[in-house]
Amino acid sequence: MSENDMKETLENAASEVLGSDVPEEIKEQVVETAAATVEEAVASNETVSNAASAAGAVASAPAAASAAAPKKATVDLEAKRAALLAENEAIKQAQAQKKQLNKGEPTPGLGFAITAIIFGCLSIAGFFTGITVVLGVLGLIFGIIAILRGLHGGLSVAGIVTSVIGIILSILAILFWKSIADLGIGLFKSINWDEIWTWITDLFA
Repeated sequence: MSENDMKETLENAASEVLGSDVPEEIKEQVVETAAATVEEAVASNETVSNAASAAGAVASAPAAASAAAPKKATVDLEAKRAALLAENEAIKQAQAQKKQLNKGEPTPGLGFAITAIIFGCLSIAGFFTGITVVLGVLGLIFGIIAILRGLHGGLSVAGIVTSVIGIILSILAILFWKSIADLGIGLFKSINWDEIWTWITDLFA
């Protein structure tokens, strides 16, 4: 019998003895042990009784399988237990977040973000006066505080954007009114008030 035929015969015998519940690794170990025993018996020209120890190795496989099965079951049990613990922890965290939302607890930085939006809108609405640049600066400060408090995006960014727009428009308004004032002052200085006063006095003399 060739080595391949002998290995195939031992594999069939191991499958019949061990059954389908035993892992493939255990079956391979049993087949290798039996094959080594048969080779030793053939090499030493011993009788069939010595070669029968191979069958004994196959027959003793259930004991090895039964010893390995509890270890595998223990590992599977530990893995399932760890998965259940992780799942329970995730459920607890989700429930805690839901309770926090249901209680209506204030979001950190929300008040500062709303204040920033209000100041930013007011600075845009009254930009033509130039005075609202102060409101824009305050809105920018409150928006930055909201982000530092943990409220990223959304209202805090809207407050900062509106405040910056209000600041820019207010600065442009200040420059516009300054240019108008400079023009008016220049016109006032260019008038010869002495001639006007002389003309008025001559008119009523």
